Amino acid sequence: MEKNWFEPNLVTTKLSDVLNGIWLAMTTGKQLGTLSDREREILERLHSHLNQYPHDELYRFADVTQEDKRNFEKLGEILRDVGLGMEITISSEQDSFMQQAEEFNEIRNSSPLGSP
Repeated sequence: MEKNWFEPNLVTTKLSDVLNGIWLAMTTGKQLGTLSDREREILERLHSHLNQYPHDELYRFADVTQEDKRNFEKLGEILRDVGLGMEITISSEQDSFMQQAEEFNEIRNSSPLGSP
């Protein structure tokens, strides 16, 4: 944003990394039995919400429109409001992250501004 979206694929690449991380956490947690049903549901909803935004796929960068850029900016605001985002310390405690993810999901469900 600071450089007038000179390289929007920096955002779509990072979002792909986040989506892969959430998917890995869900898969591993399920296989090891370390996620409760509630935690699995929170992660699934988080993944579903974030998956609606343009993100890179293997060997293909996503196209980012002006509307996508505005939606990414709104997404950044919501993530910061719940304590997640760039340059924000994320607690290593799973409960804290789950609470932040659940708060994000609730905001996205209730806010038309959060929808891409």
